[in-house]
Amino acid sequence: MFAPASPWEAFQHEGSDVGIPRRPSLVGTVMAVLVVAYLMLGFGLFFTCIMATFQHRGQDSDAKPWCVSGTLSNGVLRILLVIAFVCIGYAVPHFREVMSIIASVCCSCNNVFFPLFFAYKLERQSSTPAKPTGLSCRARHAGIVVLALFCAIVGVHDSISKLIAKMAPAF
Repeated sequence: MFAPASPWEAFQHEGSDVGIPRRPSLVGTVMAVLVVAYLMLGFGLFFTCIMATFQHRGQDSDAKPWCVSGTLSNGVLRILLVIAFVCIGYAVPHFREVMSIIASVCCSCNNVFFPLFFAYKLERQSSTPAKPTGLSCRARHAGIVVLALFCAIVGVHDSISKLIAKMAPAF
């Protein structure tokens, strides 16, 4: 949220430790708002997948009331799941670092590797004559895969380094 005044402040102290009150920067404020918006949208999407699993079971004839969307017991189940996720976040030591390791791997897989893999697999197995992916498109896909590999490797390395650094005093 605050830009350091000097390299010494950046590497040695937090902005508030120096005793110089500063206003939050515009970029820091915008980034904080975007991260909160992403988390609200991302958690909703993640939670929708989990609840759809329960509600899919609710389509059976012998459905339990907690499986059917819109019932009171389903609402209670949703609230309890959110509370459980928040409690897990507080209970797991170094939760941010653990989540960043998972995110580094999962984001690259979910956003790049799996969609491209399935697209190429469907292209080959299609019963209808589909126009094959052109060379320029394949080159762009290769570039995206290289970028995703870079993000996954650097993200995992950075997250594990931070986790080890935070856990080292415990040992």
